[in-house]
Amino acid sequence: MPRKSWLALAALVLMPAAANGHEAIPGVTGFASQLLHPLVDTEQLFLLVSAAMIAGRMVRGSIWSAMFALVAGMLAGKGLHMLVPWLPLVWYAPLLLLAISGLVLAGFSRIAAIPGLGLIAASGAVTAIAIVPDEPTGISLASALAGTLVSGTVLLLVGGYALQQVQSRWGGIALRIAGAWLAAIAMLNLALVWKTLAGAG
Repeated sequence: MPRKSWLALAALVLMPAAANGHEAIPGVTGFASQLLHPLVDTEQLFLLVSAAMIAGRMVRGSIWSAMFALVAGMLAGKGLHMLVPWLPLVWYAPLLLLAISGLVLAGFSRIAAIPGLGLIAASGAVTAIAIVPDEPTGISLASALAGTLVSGTVLLLVGGYALQQVQSRWGGIALRIAGAWLAAIAMLNLALVWKTLAGAG
């Protein structure tokens, strides 16, 4: 691979992701800002929505397992980030996960427990890796993580439970279309990455 291509690849890999350390809404700071951030940050919102949709395609009664998977994924993701500080620099990881989740949603009318919980946990981990506290203190980090945990679990519980109640044929079709739409958005953005790499060659 030519030197220019390697430089372009390094730039893309090291391009920082949008961090969760700024004000979600101007004038709103602290815990309230962290609570709202996953709902106004498109990347995090899509990951959490896809997790709720996956929970909605699992068997009824699995919503609490899905919630625990999301929480465990977030805690594991943030723990891994603390051990490997450069993880947020892999900015396209959320796009890959969103593409996979969308394709699973589009391809299957019912999602089994193990792959479903795995995708939900992965969504939580990728979301948590992007969390950056307002201040470099343990209390600020705990507040940031708690805010995202609350937003994520509420969205998952409400959305996932509601979708689990939708058993109609048309409801299932609508959910599969939504999954295909999420996958298409992610793959379009990934295609732009490859186009940039090819152009740099």
